[in-house]
Amino acid sequence: METAYSTGETAPRPLELSVIIPLSERWYRLADLYAEYRDTLDQLGIEYEVIYVLDGHHERTFNELCELKDQGAKFRIIQLGKKFGEATALEAGFAESSGDWILTLPP
Repeated sequence: METAYSTGETAPRPLELSVIIPLSERWYRLADLYAEYRDTLDQLGIEYEVIYVLDGHHERTFNELCELKDQGAKFRIIQLGKKFGEATALEAGFAESSGDWILTLPP
């Protein structure tokens, strides 16, 4: 008979929710937006991911998101090569999502 040994580590919980936020123009309060959504999502007590989809080339918005990530924020960024519209931005987010459920939120 074999004996199972535990390393004391728990297996990671499966990703339950993917949150997709399409951005189609310059947003001035991204840090506030992220903090508000993060605080609310953390209260759910589930594993989740946040995906920002930039619809087109928005250098300042991209740089602001990168600054947030450098400060420890946890999310992914998808940047589309040109402006395609919200439906395409959401589709790109859906394609990259890993959660069992998908939630789209406005910026």
